[in-house]
Amino acid sequence: SDLVLFFWVNQSKSLFISLSFMLMFLIKMPIFLFHYWLPKAHVEASLEGSIILASIFLKLGSYGVYRVLAVLESLLNFYKIYFMIFFLVSSVLVSGFCCLQVDLKMLIAYSSIVHMSFMMVALMSFLKFGYFSILIIMISHGLCSSGLFFLVNLIYQRLLSRSIIMIKGLISIMP
Repeated sequence: SDLVLFFWVNQSKSLFISLSFMLMFLIKMPIFLFHYWLPKAHVEASLEGSIILASIFLKLGSYGVYRVLAVLESLLNFYKIYFMIFFLVSSVLVSGFCCLQVDLKMLIAYSSIVHMSFMMVALMSFLKFGYFSILIIMISHGLCSSGLFFLVNLIYQRLLSRSIIMIKGLISIMP
């Protein structure tokens, strides 16, 4: 309650602090323009590291954005359409980056960025349905991306490559 009182009393300071936290959580999430660390981290991480990063750590940034947006809702309500357009356009751009990837771990990392952008669109709607949908997206992304990293690890153990070019036609030899 003291934190809420601080935000209401010192609005000029609270806006700066809230936007700083928002930026920090957007980097942690990651969102387009703040995403450069995630593909590199997934490629360099082990199987366990990639699973923990995708299933837990990205969700911490999402939860932080959710909590900060509760404070900033009245301030961002006017600009929400611009943020939603930015997040939708960024998800389309990053989807294009996904089509250009040859490493399976990079592909999964960029698809995680797309999922986080969709989650931000739902958050910026400031609707109960949007808040419910981010919960569904977080749970499904955590399960699906972890499973995908596990499958990439199985492919890597058998073929010693994560390159899409090298493992083309895998279904014909390893059903």
